[in-house]
Amino acid sequence: MISIREAEELIACNIPQPKTVSLDTHNSPGFVLAEDLFAPCASPAFTSSAMDGFAVKWDDVKGSTKQNPIRLKIIGESQAGIPFRKDLKKGEAVRISTGGKIPSGSDTVIPIEDCYDKNTLIEIFNVYKQNQAIRSEGEELKKGSLLLEKGNLIGGRQLALLVSMGITTINVFARPSISLIVSGTELVDYWERRKDSQICDTNSPMLSRLIIESGGDLRSVTRVTDSLEDTIDSIRKATEIADLLVISGGVSVGPHDFVKKAAEICGFKRIFWRVDQKPGKPFFFGSMKNKLLFGLPGNPVSAYMGFFHYIRPAIARMCGKSGKRKHSKMILGNDYSVEGTRKEFLRVSITDDFAQVLNQQGSHMLTSISMADGYFIADGNSRLKKGIDVDVYYFPDRRP
Repeated sequence: MISIREAEELIACNIPQPKTVSLDTHNSPGFVLAEDLFAPCASPAFTSSAMDGFAVKWDDVKGSTKQNPIRLKIIGESQAGIPFRKDLKKGEAVRISTGGKIPSGSDTVIPIEDCYDKNTLIEIFNVYKQNQAIRSEGEELKKGSLLLEKGNLIGGRQLALLVSMGITTINVFARPSISLIVSGTELVDYWERRKDSQICDTNSPMLSRLIIESGGDLRSVTRVTDSLEDTIDSIRKATEIADLLVISGGVSVGPHDFVKKAAEICGFKRIFWRVDQKPGKPFFFGSMKNKLLFGLPGNPVSAYMGFFHYIRPAIARMCGKSGKRKHSKMILGNDYSVEGTRKEFLRVSITDDFAQVLNQQGSHMLTSISMADGYFIADGNSRLKKGIDVDVYYFPDRRP
């Protein structure tokens, strides 16, 4: 049996390098950029107006006041997308819209509110400085400047920047393909009528959702009976379509636990099996070439905690992310005693900077995760006193 730290290190050093794929930019949100991107053009691409108003020559309008307004002849218009193509001469003005291209010969924009519009001429009564209300070509980005660094997670903001540059395809880290296998003869779907001793299959929907939320590409979900032959068959089929296998149930020492044996028959090398932790001591991890297999306990809380603490960071790293768990120091809100020698993942509720250990911590009690905001790792046989500092890891829907 190995420690939590040893399990983390063994998983980390066996994670394969992320794969890359070229995607249409529109389909890239949620993926991590696999290369540095550079601006293919300047931004703005041309000098334009920042306001609705009139494009003028500064020498024509400097010094204008309400007491001494300057009059200019309006000779045309520059709309956004429809530029004015003649040169501006002394004494002339061009009506201009926000985003409209600045006409050649002009260097200043007079906002509408600082002049009187008299259709064929304007009277300007207020100016501030030369080049006012103008967006200069390249003032945000020069052509060839760094646009986004490798490792950036593409979201709506990044997508807007990419499409503004006319970038149609980008290289990103691919989502790892994942197959989920849930073992248990006693399991039935939640919409089925349960017979005596049958229970609802919680892990299929729970782990499916967690895989997707973690960035994985879920290829298949299979439920198998507690049979060596069925388990071997499911692992072989899953290995054909996925880079990573997640299995819940069948990893302990009972007469109907076949995952370890089946995995090894299918070619997976055992890296570790049991971890000195509670919940989730029977936890299997193996590899075969660049494929990984995680075997979680069947109890849903144990499965959730094992997935969140170990598998979620592994998937993140395979997606090109750091895989670091979000955590922060908090004050323990109540006394708690840890019985037994194993380290324990204690689920907590969080209020302000206080972490309250939930009373029900059983691995079969789903309320211990559904009502929790996160968890911290406590030493075995420890007496935790209210007011001490604890390092709390946040669950995905609870952010620091």
